[in-house]
Amino acid sequence: MPCMNINEHNALPLKKRIFKISIFYLAGFTLFFLCSLIIIIINVKTREKVRVPSLVGKLYLEEHNRLMNSGLHIEMEKTNLLEYPYGYILSQSIAQGEIVSEGTRLVLLTNDNKKLVPVPNLVGVSELIAPNILATINVGKASFSLTVGTITRIPNQKPAGEVLAQFPPEGTPVIPDSPVSILVSEGPEKLKTGYVFPDVKNVNVEILKKISYDIQIPIKILPVTTHEFRENGLIEEIDFNTGGSFISGLEKNKDMQPFTVKVKKYNKQGEKIFPNAWVWVSVEDNKMKGKAATVFEKTTDNSEYYMNPGYAVFDKLWPVFYQRNISLESWEGYQEKEKIISVDTKPEDTSGKNLNSAEHSIVDPDYSKRIKGSRI
Repeated sequence: MPCMNINEHNALPLKKRIFKISIFYLAGFTLFFLCSLIIIIINVKTREKVRVPSLVGKLYLEEHNRLMNSGLHIEMEKTNLLEYPYGYILSQSIAQGEIVSEGTRLVLLTNDNKKLVPVPNLVGVSELIAPNILATINVGKASFSLTVGTITRIPNQKPAGEVLAQFPPEGTPVIPDSPVSILVSEGPEKLKTGYVFPDVKNVNVEILKKISYDIQIPIKILPVTTHEFRENGLIEEIDFNTGGSFISGLEKNKDMQPFTVKVKKYNKQGEKIFPNAWVWVSVEDNKMKGKAATVFEKTTDNSEYYMNPGYAVFDKLWPVFYQRNISLESWEGYQEKEKIISVDTKPEDTSGKNLNSAEHSIVDPDYSKRIKGSRI
């Protein structure tokens, strides 16, 4: 019979003890994990359900106590709009009536318009002076400032450096330090020789409307959905439909195809459309649809006049910056603003015949109720 080494003999019980201890701890950890899992499942299943209330259009201060006892986790985001009172709830991240678990995160976008600054006029001034105008804006006894935003340059009959357009327009209330984008003339030289169309990606469409009118090339606007309300009205992409962005000069522009422009339109599923200063007017029933037309905004305040001309081929929707009582009016072909003396005067072509026109009102004189046309 082989003789067993004494060290081997002592090692066997030690291995058995280690094995038994390992099994014991493994069983303990397994039992702990299963118990924890069961507790979590029970807590999830027994967590109370909450119906999300309707909050859009109400004042947060009036809803505060109810929300604090609702079982929802409330988070706040703020923006500044003049046409809504302080604390007005503009949107909610979960649609009213939805059934969610207690503790679910609900984000409310509320209005905070305590400090607003009217945008000064920059059109017609030098680009070099614009920052100084924006640097000091007096509101009552306080002084605020705005900044120069995106600068877009195009050839124009105006002297080089003169501001041709701005966004937001003069008088628009904005929060301090907001950017004001400008369109600046490069002078008339390139109008004869031709030039490359400027990069307008993420530029506000209001600037592009001015460009299209000045260079007499119509634009066709196609809205594309964005879920970021601050992107509403920004250009996503432009298709020149001519094989390139080179503009030959005004004398040849009449033969160019319309530019197709994709413009971001805010729309968030499950929420009401964000009620900001942009409106999208339906032009599907407009008799100008599919034709190149000059588009004017006509004020419906005490004195009526045409403003903010654009040159477009209508598709379905047309974006308008909602600043005051206006209606949208279109005239067939390219029309010079100066030839429209009053709202009762129709521009005439070279043969002396009146051109077709179509009108879409956006707001009524009360400024609060929408009439003809659609706010999309």
